[in-house]
Amino acid sequence: MGKKKLSNMKGTNMTVTFAKDKETKNTIRFTSPIGNDISGSIYVQKDSDLAKETEIVLEFAEKAEVSD
Repeated sequence: MGKKKLSNMKGTNMTVTFAKDKETKNTIRFTSPIGNDISGSIYVQKDSDLAKETEIVLEFAEKAEVSD
């Protein structure tokens, strides 16, 4: 089964910011503060270009169904 495009969907963007928190043996931990819509940690390999950043901002569409 293939993916279906939803042409009748309107979206708004939501962003989540993860700040550099702690360095582990092989990774850098970035965390998003508790109390926001989304909280938690992501781990980035030390040899990644992202590991050089102080913040990682994820942006994604928050979809809402629209009737025709």
